[in-house]
Parts: sequence; structure tokens; C-alpha cells
Amino acid sequence: MNRLGMLFFAVILVSSAVAAEDSGKPWNGSLGLSYLATSGNSDTSSLGIEVTVKRKPAPWGIDLSALVLRAEKDGVKSAERVFGRARGERALTESWGVFLGASAEKDRFAGLDLRGVLEAGGSYKMLTGPEHELSLEAGVTFTREERTSGIDDDFLGGLAGLAYTWIPMEGAKVSERLLVYPSFDRSSDWRLVSETALQAALTKRFSLKIAYALRYDHEPPPGFDSTDTATTASLVWSF
Repeated sequence: MNRLGMLFFAVILVSSAVAAEDSGKPWNGSLGLSYLATSGNSDTSSLGIEVTVKRKPAPWGIDLSALVLRAEKDGVKSAERVFGRARGERALTESWGVFLGASAEKDRFAGLDLRGVLEAGGSYKMLTGPEHELSLEAGVTFTREERTSGIDDDFLGGLAGLAYTWIPMEGAKVSERLLVYPSFDRSSDWRLVSETALQAALTKRFSLKIAYALRYDHEPPPGFDSTDTATTASLVWSF
């Protein structure tokens, strides 16, 4: 765990330093906040915070993101997930690029004390706008899982994914992010992560975002479900 954490922060530092070499392009990012509370026959509350900071490769780029989701029912915690990711990118041509990244996730309600993933690979931009954007990526990964059962696992695997954005009109955006993580150790051990989102501008800086996230683990820790979903409506501040 300590070595994985050191590698994770090393990727962040290296990516930040590399991106800083070209300061001609501005950074952009967003902060999203969602909250829901009910009272009466049942007291429930949920809180979600999501932060992203990005810089398009010129030729170096960086992509940082963090997510916290927490829910309680009648004063008892019913869901909690913390996720962080850092990725450094290098554009080789207008269409091709390479990346190096790391992510860490904690979700005890899915049987995970920690899941850390190191990744490296290449990307290809099929569509570059202005209305449609589509990029594909593939690579290799090293995954370390520390489970609540005390049975840990680590393995080499792959990564295949796509990112699609449709801008039907100014101030509106529909996006889909899909990632598949197969294990090289067992063909039956694979994961899928998907997020579909609709974002509409309220002002120049603020927008409303409705998102549906799906996480599927074909071989989850014993005693846990394969599928987790989350539907959120959040206020997003762009900077």
C-alpha cells in the first residue's frame, strides 16, 4: 500500500511538472456539488463532491479528478466512496497520444479498503469537434486490491475505453465515458465503468449536471453485488 501510494503521488508530481513546462495554454476545471435530504418517516441524506482539473496536451497535458459520495439513512451510513485519479498525457500528433496515470479508490460497501491502479497506454482522437468529440484509448494496468475480507489481490491487466461528447447547442453537452479493465490472470475477472452525463449552462460559470454512473465487477469480493449505480444531480462551477 505504501509503495502504491508513493507511485500515485509520484505520477501527480511528474505530471504537474511536465505540464508546467508549457504555460501558454490555460488550465480549466470544475467543481460539482450535490446534496439531498429528506425527513419524516425516514431521515436520509446524501452528499456528493466532484473536482476536475484539466489541461489539453500542448504537447504535455494533465488530467486530475477527485470524487466523494456519501449517504446516510436514519443516522446510519449507507454508502461511501472516495476516488482520485491523476493522468499525464503527451500528444504525438494531432490524433495520437500516450498517457501515464494512477488512481486510488475506497468503497467499503463494495468490499474495498483500497483499489489502486497504475496505467500506461495510447490514445487516438477520431472526432475533434466542434459538435462531436470521440477518443479511444488502450493500455496496460497493474491493480492492487486490499479488501475488507482481508484477502488481498494484485495482478496485471489491460485497459480499453472511449470518451464521447456531443454539443447539440451552445451551453449544452452530452457525454459518455466508458472504461473496461480485463485481468490478464483470469479472463473471467474484468470490470466496467461507465458515466453518462447531461450538462446545461445556467450562467457563464454555473451549470446543472445530471449523471448516471455504473460500475460492474464480474468477480466482486465474496458477499458483494456485481453492480453499483449512482444517479446524481449537481450544481457545477467551471473555472
